Amino acid sequence: MTKKLNTIVIHIGMHKTGSSSIQETLHNHPANEKYTYLDLGTVNHNRQIFSQFTEHPEQYYLNLNVTPDHMEEFLKEGREQIISAISNCNTDNIIVSGEDLIVLTPQALQKLKTFFSEYFEAFQIVAYVRSPASYMTSLMQQCIKSGIGLQRFIKENPQSCLFPINTDMFYPRYQACFTKFENIFGRDSLMLRDFNPAKLHNGDVVQDFFNIFRIPLEPEKICRSNESISREALAVIYAIRKTSIMSPNAVPIHQVDRISQVLSAAGGGKFLLSSTIIDPIVEKYQNDISWIKARMGDFSSEGTSNKVGIRTELDLLRIEKAVQDKFEQISAAPLSHLPAMNPIVEQAFKRIETIRSIEEASQNLWA
Repeated sequence: MTKKLNTIVIHIGMHKTGSSSIQETLHNHPANEKYTYLDLGTVNHNRQIFSQFTEHPEQYYLNLNVTPDHMEEFLKEGREQIISAISNCNTDNIIVSGEDLIVLTPQALQKLKTFFSEYFEAFQIVAYVRSPASYMTSLMQQCIKSGIGLQRFIKENPQSCLFPINTDMFYPRYQACFTKFENIFGRDSLMLRDFNPAKLHNGDVVQDFFNIFRIPLEPEKICRSNESISREALAVIYAIRKTSIMSPNAVPIHQVDRISQVLSAAGGGKFLLSSTIIDPIVEKYQNDISWIKARMGDFSSEGTSNKVGIRTELDLLRIEKAVQDKFEQISAAPLSHLPAMNPIVEQAFKRIETIRSIEEASQNLWA
């Protein structure tokens, strides 16, 4: 490439801010007269970009299937793929997107900048920022659903199921996330957007992203990645995953995901965390919240007024018997082709029955 392109737009999340919907929409509408969504053969660029610049690509969770003997070849092929994709762009600006890029170290980001500076004149980093209460609730839900980070969560909550849940690990730590980008790319190159529907273009994060760069988008062509899951289904998934984590025979993630899909079809309530466990964390990180407020101005950083949400593991695993019966009815037929899973589902319900017994005993104790 003899001439550099203009700008590389790097969308870095944050996690749980509609990144999947932005990526899928960009992937299905990859080019216009000004911008091209870099074609790396995937919707999300996490693996290709993150692997190239992290200090330990072998430890990245998406690379656990790459053997040490093949890692060097894997990285070489990935770099060639990125260079080829840039060379084949027909616009002066490209977009890449991967929410895992937000956790790259300063050293890794400097490597990323050095690499892409050979091909682009300028950088534009874009991140959507979610309020602490909303972010923590959503990230804990994703932790349970995906299993990523759940071992740490269980380790940080070793107490009785009657104790308040420690949610510190889910706090977003804004300054640690964004200062490194400001230092390396310059403050003017970092665009932070409030993930508050009232602040987004047409109340929608996908339309907001496209509007920033004046990319035409018809609303009916927006791709939605619906990751919602009911509180009751999360209770079952949590019990399944906790049972598997503490068992020598861990349940494969894809099987638990199938369970998640089936149980979510049963409907149920919304997953909410109680203000009694959210508000102390918000108070603890007031300096960090003051920093992001100063950086963004009018930012939605309040805690939550919900006092009846999940406070303990007991709350998390509480399921009414009628709802449990419905889950069992729904899961029987669709999961019959996964016979190894049914015993795990039974173990999960037994765990929930144990929790229910503890609840009844605690109520009797204080009666």
